[in-house]
Amino acid sequence: MKTHDDAKRVNLSDDPKASLIAILGMVGAVLVFVSIVWLQALFAHVERKEIRTKLLARAPEEIARLRAEQLEALHSYRWVDQAAGIVSIPIEEAMKIVAREGGGPLPAASGGEGAKEQNP
Repeated sequence: MKTHDDAKRVNLSDDPKASLIAILGMVGAVLVFVSIVWLQALFAHVERKEIRTKLLARAPEEIARLRAEQLEALHSYRWVDQAAGIVSIPIEEAMKIVAREGGGPLPAASGGEGAKEQNP
């Protein structure tokens, strides 16, 4: 049976080891730091891969077809409204005409407040 004096005695082997705690703390801090750096590198790699996949990859067929149609409309003659006699001309030709004759005022838009402001 333990006596009162035995309870007052301090067993030094039960005390926490300060050096062991310090070493474990440093190892833990290094592991956290390495994990953060690794995760940032992984994120950057995945981000570059996604950008490459989404932005730099070949355009889908529908986008390529739409772009070809737009370029054709910009570089060809066509009727916009045959009944009203409105024709679309190639953009290069239009730029030459505007440069030669000057821009002049734009025609009033049909309806809306913009048309009211331009026509006093």
